[in-house]
Amino acid sequence: MEAKSHISFFKGLGGRSILAISLLITFISLILSIFFTNSQKNHIEEELIKRSKSLANNLAYNSQYYVITNYRPGFLQLISGVMKEKDIIYAFVIDQEDIIVGHSDTSKIGVKINKNSITENSYVREKKLENTNEKIIEVLSPIEIIREKSSGNEELLFPYDSDSQQKRLLGMVYLGVSTKSLNEAITGIQRKAFMITFGIILIGIVLTIIMIQFVTQPLRKLMDATKIVAQGNLDHHVKIVRNDEIGVLAKSFNQMTSDLKKSREKIENWNRELEAKVIERTKELSEKHKELQKYSNKLEEAYKELLTLDKAKDDFLSLVSHELRTPLSSIVAYTEVLIDDMAETEEEEKSYLEIIKNESDRLTRLINNVLDLAKMEAGRMPFEFKYVELSKLINASVMGLSGAASKHKHRVINKLENSSVMVLADEDKIIQVLSNILSNAIKFTPEGGVITISERINNKKVEISVSDNGCGIKEEDFDKVFDKFHQVEDVNHHSEGTGLGMPISKIIIENHKGKIWFESEVGKGTTFYFTLPIKVN
Repeated sequence: MEAKSHISFFKGLGGRSILAISLLITFISLILSIFFTNSQKNHIEEELIKRSKSLANNLAYNSQYYVITNYRPGFLQLISGVMKEKDIIYAFVIDQEDIIVGHSDTSKIGVKINKNSITENSYVREKKLENTNEKIIEVLSPIEIIREKSSGNEELLFPYDSDSQQKRLLGMVYLGVSTKSLNEAITGIQRKAFMITFGIILIGIVLTIIMIQFVTQPLRKLMDATKIVAQGNLDHHVKIVRNDEIGVLAKSFNQMTSDLKKSREKIENWNRELEAKVIERTKELSEKHKELQKYSNKLEEAYKELLTLDKAKDDFLSLVSHELRTPLSSIVAYTEVLIDDMAETEEEEKSYLEIIKNESDRLTRLINNVLDLAKMEAGRMPFEFKYVELSKLINASVMGLSGAASKHKHRVINKLENSSVMVLADEDKIIQVLSNILSNAIKFTPEGGVITISERINNKKVEISVSDNGCGIKEEDFDKVFDKFHQVEDVNHHSEGTGLGMPISKIIIENHKGKIWFESEVGKGTTFYFTLPIKVN
């Protein structure tokens, strides 16, 4: 009987209203979804083209001198830097005779290309990558130099035959930009838009059903009550309080059931017996439910742990693959230069070899730090705690970096040189933390700077501070200082660090039941603080 009631509801006025409103919600949601998706697609495409134009223009500007002097190692260095940027597939430079003078693929240097006719509107164009069907965006930028009228007896590289400034075209820069990440981003946006649209439609339909049911509820209650009474349940009353015809009908129905309650006592006894059985059964089910809940909680905890481990693995692989690529690219690039015998002097060859060695050392430091960080995050790094003099740790760290400090003409003020404070710590790990902080202070403080190490006893802990008067950290980079593989320093120091020193230091201090933080102001310097437990007499 109840099923028939629902069928009649959806065939009646309520069902038709739900259908009409649902179709309207669906139509509006789809229109908004399509509009949003197209807007995002256009925005992403514009950003990609804008970034590519900026890279091409920058490469063209930096290539002016090398085009004039035909200095090919300079092109290789510039193009190597551009190829590190995301989505760049190839980059090459041609001179005014359409001959390639610099290319990401060194085998193509010296080849003449057919650039056809190029206009202002063709500096950004779509094409297919050679030997594949992959669509890319090719961005062109002219290499131009402004010629001015000579003054006095100056000799010009290019002849001048006008009273006004002239631009001379020296060559052209070509960048091939992959649209793979663009397409992936657009696909992701479309997927999210579909999910949001589906959710809005679903919520709208549910709310519509609730609203229609609220409107038709009094009639359905009365209809259901009539069926219940017809089945013999005389204790049922309709709870409808209205002043219209439906209210009068409900009062008459309730009066009719009241006159038939002579058997109420018998029905109440039956209800009490039934209630006792329900309580007993509910108690049994509740006990079984508690047992099942225990097993469910254990399974949920195990599942969360597996998800955490899986995410940690993915993050680890992603970070390592990203950071290994940069030094390896430099090593490969400069090795190819040496193999191709493109170094013009012994000093230049020695410079390339030093770069390769520095990048190899950085790669070694990166791998060691990654392994240490992985062990610490997995809880497999052993800590050997014992009481040790704080001055011993500070002096060892200062002594290990005295050469670097002297090289930069820094003055290190160690106020803890004769400290008698005993701390509970892993000696090697705390020296590693101090070395990380002192190394950063030395690296980011201009020559002739001052680095101060001091302490302050606070309750059962000692607070160690390392201050410098260096360049400082921008406020927008504060949250990134302890992020893995993130370096907030100037780009000139990028090759000197791995971006793992401070995350490792944070884990070490936290394993010592301490805290690590910093204060910094751009142009005035940075102070790092950390706390350690001390021995209380």
